[in-house]
Amino acid sequence: MTDNPAEFDWPDQKEFMVEFNKELQAGSDRALVLVTGAMIDELLRRLLVAVLPYTRDDLFEGGNATLGSLSARSNLVRALGLVSEDDYRRLNLLRKMRNEMAHKLSLTLSDGEFVNRVRELWIGIEVSEMPDDRINFGAAGLYLIMLLSVRIADVRKQPAVRPLF
Repeated sequence: MTDNPAEFDWPDQKEFMVEFNKELQAGSDRALVLVTGAMIDELLRRLLVAVLPYTRDDLFEGGNATLGSLSARSNLVRALGLVSEDDYRRLNLLRKMRNEMAHKLSLTLSDGEFVNRVRELWIGIEVSEMPDDRINFGAAGLYLIMLLSVRIADVRKQPAVRPLF
């Protein structure tokens, strides 16, 4: 792993974090979950572009894109060993939360099922629980954002997959 977070090749990091903090501070629970999911999705795409020797836009974009979904991207980064089993579980849990928030307008992070899911995001991470469901979710989302950022920096320094030809 990189020792210095400032070494990340992430030109739009500031915009990501401004949007994330805006939603955490004043946005709705739904917006926070959707924005966090979109950020994670984009970072997974960037990680795969960094690790795969030959990529094309049609792998990631379009109705039949092989790697067009958060689920497909999460599955591949796990299959390549780029995230641990626990972090893969967290990615899938966040994906499920994002999908439910996108389709059920009345849900909040304080609803019983979401309180439990936010707690599940923290299983295996030693940190004291924070007093608010939004802060707990935001911290878990930030954990995944930073994890993927570090992975991108690591892969760019030493590619995990080398082309054979």
